[in-house]
Amino acid sequence: MALGGLRGHWVSARVVIVGGGPAGLAAATTLARADVAATVCEAGAWPRPRMCGEFLSPDAHSALAALGADDLVRRLDAPAIEAVRVTVARGGRIVAEASSPLGAAGHGVSRVDLDLALAETARAAGVDLRERSRVETVTSNANGVELRGPGGVVRGSAIVLATGRVPGPGRAASRTSREWVAVKVHVRGLRLPRATELHFADGAYVGINEVACRGDRVVNVCALARRRRWDEAGATPESLWEWLASASPAFAERWRRAVPVAGSEVAAAGFGFAVRGAHGPGERPSLFVGDAAALIAPLCGDGQAMALGGGVALGRILAGAGRDLDASAVRAAATVWDREFRASFRGRLVLGRALQSVLLRPRMAATFVRAAAAIGPLPGWIYRRTRGPFEPRAI
Repeated sequence: MALGGLRGHWVSARVVIVGGGPAGLAAATTLARADVAATVCEAGAWPRPRMCGEFLSPDAHSALAALGADDLVRRLDAPAIEAVRVTVARGGRIVAEASSPLGAAGHGVSRVDLDLALAETARAAGVDLRERSRVETVTSNANGVELRGPGGVVRGSAIVLATGRVPGPGRAASRTSREWVAVKVHVRGLRLPRATELHFADGAYVGINEVACRGDRVVNVCALARRRRWDEAGATPESLWEWLASASPAFAERWRRAVPVAGSEVAAAGFGFAVRGAHGPGERPSLFVGDAAALIAPLCGDGQAMALGGGVALGRILAGAGRDLDASAVRAAATVWDREFRASFRGRLVLGRALQSVLLRPRMAATFVRAAAAIGPLPGWIYRRTRGPFEPRAI
């Protein structure tokens, strides 16, 4: 799909969205379907591999339906994921293990497929999509917002930052936001029918699930490690995989049969899980959505659904803020979005961080997982509490 960069010196749009992942594309499509002009500035190009656990939670269904993409899972032939297996390793051996059905099926969808499908949906809705359009500076005042990059200038009435884990233009990274490292690769040679696995060790864990990718089925292997663990393991993706295989026999059994897919490797260093909030300061504040607002612990598997749902909600708020979107309207929209963000996401973000903290400490993790195995309803309760509303057969 050919999507142009900034043609000419400047572009004018009602709402300018920085970042072309699920959150940004969902917001843009929602605006366009409400007849509000939206431009998406994407630094890269579609399709491309992205750091992600690639689990599409069932609570994404309502957002996909709102975007006119409720058949996306079927079109991509995404494998259903109906159960989870969790192991905890300590001293090179498994000390706790539990398996449980999920409260409702999720699906494995690669970001290559998901982002491209969402971009095509956005383009069909009338969104102005611009590839290789990196934004370096953002300024705003009573008259509007102005974004500058190597390709030119974009001006608009409101700006949405959907830049993922990175702070985005005009936002500085804090020291506490640099304590995590993630690596990901697609592999062949594994069979994980209808299940996802989470293997925990001291200071790191790895998730594994089957995904649809470019008309094929592969397995996504995605690991998260504290910075100290990353450094101690050797500070390379290869050394982290080796350390995880040595620390977790359950993961080692999978990894020794895995054949990496060339070009699927992704690494992300120096990010954190602090809640950045729904908007910035100023007379005409920037609005944040998806991981740019808050990154949920990956073990929850709800990041993509949060991005889609948040994008739809923010798009509706901006579409209802008035045709002119003057400074007062943008401020009012920011207030409404902040309230919506807190109501929708705060609870699951807090629970996700708490779970991650517990499960990365082997002694605590073993106790917790044994309790989860003994208390049948507990895994299902956690699954529901770390995502938005869904029906048992939503997808």
